[in-house]
Amino acid sequence: MHCESWRGALSAELDGELGPAERAALVRHLGECAACVAWLEQGRRIGRRLALRPVESAPDLHARLLPLVDLRTICGCGDTCRCEPECTCGDLCACRSTH
Repeated sequence: MHCESWRGALSAELDGELGPAERAALVRHLGECAACVAWLEQGRRIGRRLALRPVESAPDLHARLLPLVDLRTICGCGDTCRCEPECTCGDLCACRSTH
């Protein structure tokens, strides 16, 4: 069989991205191809292992990165506070210290 041509469909099946017609064609192919069945099962095993692996917490970079951003380019206030009567820019307000 030309299994390499089925790898994209197998991957899409693992991700739940196949439409009904594509899935039906893949199921027919899997009925004839033990190599693709094995590839799909291996992909499912890998997916289960990754899903069960504990997620390490990432460091909070907010405090380190926010001072590096020129907030005036993000905030609608610019150099002059335009947040009358109250700030609508949220956490990225360049004039937040005046509120």
